[in-house]
Amino acid sequence: MKVITKVIKEAIKTFIGGVNAYPSTAEDINDGSCDRFAQFVSSQIAVSKCIWGDELTEEFWGIEDDCWMSHHAPYHCFIVFKGKYYDSESPKGVDHPKELIYYQKELGRYRRCNSPD
Repeated sequence: MKVITKVIKEAIKTFIGGVNAYPSTAEDINDGSCDRFAQFVSSQIAVSKCIWGDELTEEFWGIEDDCWMSHHAPYHCFIVFKGKYYDSESPKGVDHPKELIYYQKELGRYRRCNSPD
């Protein structure tokens, strides 16, 4: 198991093992605590970086639309390490942020909002 994956899995236990009932799942972490989580993990992994989705360009996302950039991309913070993207729901990393489970859900919402139906 990669070191970052192990750190993320331990961080998930730390975040959901607190005295509060929330967050209680990795999905919950991504729904309101993603920035604290990403900063916590990044502080333990040298040369990793936590970034927000709106720090990436439309060209990088491959979605040249103000709606995506203003209503979907900016609301998630994740970790970048050695060319991979990580968060609490994707501890093994993905090749592009669009592959993060959080953004898969956002892409579904975005497509429904922008469909001609």
